Amino acid sequence: MTFTFPFEKLLEVKEREVVEHRNSYEDAARHFEAAGYELYQWLKARENLDEKHKHACIQGTTVALIQTKQLARENIENRIKHSQKKANTARNVMAARKKEWQSAEIEIKKIERMKERKWEEYIQDMNKQEQTLMDELASRQVLLRK
Repeated sequence: MTFTFPFEKLLEVKEREVVEHRNSYEDAARHFEAAGYELYQWLKARENLDEKHKHACIQGTTVALIQTKQLARENIENRIKHSQKKANTARNVMAARKKEWQSAEIEIKKIERMKERKWEEYIQDMNKQEQTLMDELASRQVLLRK
């Protein structure tokens, strides 16, 4: 009698799902990282523009140049808002995919625990059968000696 786990196919399917969920999470994490880097670049651009504007004001500048820098800053601010939304959306997607991955991992652990219990039951049954067989053989030998 060999050990067969009735949910072996289910376990294999769940393991594939875990791999898919992990890959999906990793893609989402890369997307979030890219969105975060884009946001960082726009924040750095705003900081650089503010520094240039500060130096220009100290040294003296024209009203037209100030207006141009103000328009550029407004454009950068709009891009920052857009990048923040993009980064937040990417973060939420990443968090959701991580949760899906963790749930799939938990499902696998449950099935693996069931498999371990079934294996232990199988081993106990085999030991019990072996003990019964040994008892029968011992009683036959006793009967044959009489």
